[in-house]
Amino acid sequence: MFKKNLYVLPATFLIPALLFFIFSCHHHSENESGKSSLNGHSSLLDIEAQSLLSKGHSDSAVNILLRARTIAIGTNDTLALAYTSFKLGEILVNRADYNSAETYIREAVASYELLKKEYKTASTYNLYGGLLIARNDNMKAQEYLIKAADIFKRLSSLDALGAVYVTIADNNHQMGNDQEAAKYYNLAIAQLALACDTSNLRTAYINMGVMYRKTFPDSALACYRKAIALLAASDPAQSPIMEKYNIANLYLDQKQYAKALEEYNMVFEYCRRIELTGGIVRVFSGYASVYQETGKDALAVEYLYKAIRIADSIGDRSLALQLRQELMEDYRKQGNYKSATLIADTIKVTRDTLTARDNKAALQNLEQLYQAEKKELENTILKASLKNEKDRSLYRWIITASLSLALMVMLYLYRKSRRLHTERTYAYEALMKRFKEEIGKPEESLSPKQKPQEKNDKNKPEIAAEGPLLDQLIAWFISEKPYLDPKLKVEDVAEKLNTSQKAVATALKAYKNSNFNSFTNQFRVEEAKKRLENPEYRNYKITAIALDSGFGSKQSFYTAFEQATGIKPSYYRRNLFNETETTES
Repeated sequence: MFKKNLYVLPATFLIPALLFFIFSCHHHSENESGKSSLNGHSSLLDIEAQSLLSKGHSDSAVNILLRARTIAIGTNDTLALAYTSFKLGEILVNRADYNSAETYIREAVASYELLKKEYKTASTYNLYGGLLIARNDNMKAQEYLIKAADIFKRLSSLDALGAVYVTIADNNHQMGNDQEAAKYYNLAIAQLALACDTSNLRTAYINMGVMYRKTFPDSALACYRKAIALLAASDPAQSPIMEKYNIANLYLDQKQYAKALEEYNMVFEYCRRIELTGGIVRVFSGYASVYQETGKDALAVEYLYKAIRIADSIGDRSLALQLRQELMEDYRKQGNYKSATLIADTIKVTRDTLTARDNKAALQNLEQLYQAEKKELENTILKASLKNEKDRSLYRWIITASLSLALMVMLYLYRKSRRLHTERTYAYEALMKRFKEEIGKPEESLSPKQKPQEKNDKNKPEIAAEGPLLDQLIAWFISEKPYLDPKLKVEDVAEKLNTSQKAVATALKAYKNSNFNSFTNQFRVEEAKKRLENPEYRNYKITAIALDSGFGSKQSFYTAFEQATGIKPSYYRRNLFNETETTES
């Protein structure tokens, strides 16, 4: 009959979608509430790793922590993952395995940020800043260190804040900004003194002394002595190895060789007593430097060889490579090019070995970094999904209410469209009934008062003449049907009736405020109706009938016909003959 409304289609799919949305929200809440906060097995492994670390077994501790990390990932235990990753990063930083350490530290950062544990997050920032300093990425290190300091300051954690200030000062010193470094060293000393943190306060004085070593040696010596005094007050049994070693280097810079040897001897005794092999290597390197500068080349070479052998025995290849380079330079100064060449060959082999090892480590670290970034992305997504649960719950209900409202609106519109459809159907049927009755009426005979052209034609427009000009116009339209020409214009009418266009327009306006187009279309519609009613035109397309009736296009015909009759021409023809075999367009 006419195109039906399709609101029912989206409404049909909206109901199950709404039910699915509510169910999925409820299911998601149940899954979140069922998560465990910490895995017990992982915690036991962490305790075991701590015990091994306290005994100096770092390799075993790393293996234990890796197992704990695997369990934490498998059980989705973010807290355990954060802790184990932090400890792994801390151990690997101390072992100078910076690439592997970065993988785990970044994982710890992401996990602690997700858990919103501010103190732990800041501690991880500080650790990461120290690692970046070791890798000479000072600008990025400064960013993380400042973030850590801001958190510790907000939490009023004096000892942690002081420790971060020390690292910030070290970073500024490495970047060559000693003025800024001195400011942060002083801030660190003030914070650590208030917190009575002797260990970090001692570190602050030692590092400050290292900064002053070349520029203000007296200030550097004063810093070392303050550090020694702090150690003696807090732990008299512990030896001031770092302080004495730095004092020896200070005397070496000042060419006070006797004092330098005296301090190196003290450090050697401390290291020998506690079997600190790495310290002994550095003392032997210091001996060699003293003997090089005092012209005792044979002794310098002897101690360099001793230092190299010890460095090789403990597996510190980087230190051994550095010592071999010093030895090669000594041989060159002595003119012993043969020995220098042999050392150069050894250096090349060592570098190739280190390069191969670094390449292998780099590949492993790339894989670890990929896994860490993958986990970091998962944590970021989880963090976004867990953020502001109360707001998300509100958003869910807003969406649910909106969907419900949309559903009700669609149902209302659907019911309204059905009602309009029914009313239009009744109206169309009533109009068709009337048209059929008019078509079935017999023609009346002419009355004496009627003019010949005023014969009662059931298809003639119902136009009452009001004036001579309008009478002439109507008579001409009825007799000659000029409206069948789609190009008929008001100029043609004025010329035919021997009048002006303005007069024609005025006559038409006086009649029901009409115009030339609407007046002409009334005749054309009646002409089209006669053709639609004629069985001989049943196989004609409606478009053809429209064009034959004087309309210029199908659209203009449909518009004029519906305005004149209240129904569409296709409906008119179909119901006129009560069949569907007629051509519709």
